[in-house]
Amino acid sequence: MTTGCAILGTDAVRVGNWNVKALDKYNVEKDIAAYIKKEFDKKYNPTWHCIVGRNFGKGCFPFLSRLS
Repeated sequence: MTTGCAILGTDAVRVGNWNVKALDKYNVEKDIAAYIKKEFDKKYNPTWHCIVGRNFGKGCFPFLSRLS
């Protein structure tokens, strides 16, 4: 079963910081997604899936889901 992810408060700020770091380090969407997934797995336990794309709207946004 896959569940969505609602991130609020300080966790939202943390995720925003991970996004900025990933965008500063990498140019390819799969590398950005791998970085964000690794950080999510460390902080929130595995198993997260992260999809990053420039075609989701303005900018480059991740989509996160978790197998439960």
